[in-house]
Amino acid sequence: MVATAPRPPQRRHWQALKEFRENKPKHPIVELEEFLSFWEVSNTELAEICECSVSTVERWFFSKDNPNYRSPTEHHKQLLAEAHYLWWSESNRDRAERLKQMYREKPRNKQL
Repeated sequence: MVATAPRPPQRRHWQALKEFRENKPKHPIVELEEFLSFWEVSNTELAEICECSVSTVERWFFSKDNPNYRSPTEHHKQLLAEAHYLWWSESNRDRAERLKQMYREKPRNKQL
């Protein structure tokens, strides 16, 4: 995956994630750092995505030397993968639609 810059998910992203999770397809895991390179989310939003508490998310960012440090579990990484897959797909679909619209609106030279 290649990210341009982190961006905040839109309301439609959150709604699509909720609907998407009802079917629970399997996706490869996504590491927390990779997810954050694509999506600008708060600790509260990460907790919502990962179905855990904000304090659990906060522990992910502690120094590894801190006895309270925890790393995301495989389950958390699976949930990050679901959100990323869905949001990335949704964003690319939007871009494709905008490009199609621009192409339709572009004036064309008439052939003589």
